[in-house]
Amino acid sequence: EVATTHIVQRTGGFGTLDVASSGGDARVFLNGLPGGLTSVVADAATGTASLGISGGFTAGTVSGRNVALHGGGGTVNAAAITVSGGDYTATAPAWAGAALNPGGTIRNLSITDTDGGLTLTHALTVTGDLRLESHGGLTSAHALVAGGDVDASAAGDIDLISATAGDDILIRSAGGQVVLRRAELTGAGAGRDLNITAAGDLVLGASDDLSIAASNVFSRSGGGAGRAELSSNGGDVRVHLAASDRIDAATAVSSILVSTSTGKAHLGAATLTGTGNNRLTVRAANGDAVLGAPASGAVTSANIVTSASAGAVVEAVAANGRVDVNLDRIVNANLTTVSGSEGVAVRVVNGSLRIAEADSANGAVLIDGPDGALTVERLTADTASRISAGGDVRLLSAAVSDDLSVTSVAGALALGDTGPASVVDVEGALSLKAATGITQQAALQAASLGVTSGGGVVLLGDNRVARLDGVT
Repeated sequence: EVATTHIVQRTGGFGTLDVASSGGDARVFLNGLPGGLTSVVADAATGTASLGISGGFTAGTVSGRNVALHGGGGTVNAAAITVSGGDYTATAPAWAGAALNPGGTIRNLSITDTDGGLTLTHALTVTGDLRLESHGGLTSAHALVAGGDVDASAAGDIDLISATAGDDILIRSAGGQVVLRRAELTGAGAGRDLNITAAGDLVLGASDDLSIAASNVFSRSGGGAGRAELSSNGGDVRVHLAASDRIDAATAVSSILVSTSTGKAHLGAATLTGTGNNRLTVRAANGDAVLGAPASGAVTSANIVTSASAGAVVEAVAANGRVDVNLDRIVNANLTTVSGSEGVAVRVVNGSLRIAEADSANGAVLIDGPDGALTVERLTADTASRISAGGDVRLLSAAVSDDLSVTSVAGALALGDTGPASVVDVEGALSLKAATGITQQAALQAASLGVTSGGGVVLLGDNRVARLDGVT
């Protein structure tokens, strides 16, 4: 081992300085190196080429099974770096040459920038884990590919074009925003996670819907399972992708948007921490939109939407597909718009629920409300639809081109409210069922009407009903 007080001095100058080992390690640890190293070569099968120069260094060829570089307070500069199946580790405040572009076959790679920022100049591909750390910002316009984890952290902003991992993708900014344009998990089996945390805004995919390209995807190409979680401690979460696997949970201050241009948009749970006007949107331009569990029978307590401020806006829209909302509960928020051209299904298990607008141009609207009260302000559907809840149910207005059933399993049912006159217009059969009473303040129009009530029925006289199927 060379003591840290040792230094190489070139008093008269000389042409080359080579350090080589044919059967083991080649190590250079110095306080300073006035000139350059021509080569540091360790055994390609077993050796580690190590350079630790406190003031930085310039080297020609550095090679070995493993390569470890430490620049101290100066620039790490190597003309060529070759790793023969082992690990590459580099720590420095500044970089030049091939220091950020090592060659060969690399198992694990770790690069730490100790100064103001790290900008990668080439794509990095490893068979194991790829770890990047910056005490400033972190930027890469080139792909990061790992057979294990891609793990990137920075004190400032992070902007990455692409991350592909066989295991996990972990991105963390302690003091800035995070932008990741593409994420791909290639591993099979369980425990393949995407986890992104930002102090500011978090963007997965393109900057906005108009900028979405085919390359903006989040996928699990290896068929693996795991969780995808996005969290912003001080900003918004925006997902703009061509196609996306499920995002299990998202946390932001005032706004969460999950939007796709060609595939399904799916968000499992959402938390809005702001105390102002909060908004959650799940939107698919040419696919289905799902908020909550993938199916109504798969809802768990983790499938929730919660807002720190009351009256948060929640939208789920599929312009050319279905909308499915499968939640355990919604806290301090309303389903403002639930719109799917090919159908809408809403299942909320607990609490109370208010839906401002539920519509489907070509399909049914099926609302299975919570154990508490349910209010639907407006329902529009093309095929037979239903509304059902455990508590009191109120439907203000509806336009259905087929049958409609409205049921309160354990409470009362009310049509309309005390405001302006509204209409429940059903071209087929209208079925009303309530455990207690049924009251009407909206005009009814239907081909037939069937009423079942455990506590009496009050109907207005100006209804347009062709046939009364029965009143029980």
